[in-house]
Amino acid sequence: MDTFDEKYFGAARLLPQALRSAALALPPPEQRLAEELRLRAGFPVSAVLPGVESGLEGP
Repeated sequence: MDTFDEKYFGAARLLPQALRSAALALPPPEQRLAEELRLRAGFPVSAVLPGVESGLEGP
């Protein structure tokens, strides 16, 4: 069975390089809490954590 870290890195690996770098720059404790990586037109990429959406540095 995949660990949560493997699933997060697996999801990040599917992103284009600039977005992947932003997702992997999230501190590991927050990566473990991430429920989703959110991509929306006209908004910065973000990680959804329990009760909060955290913007990531990226294009």
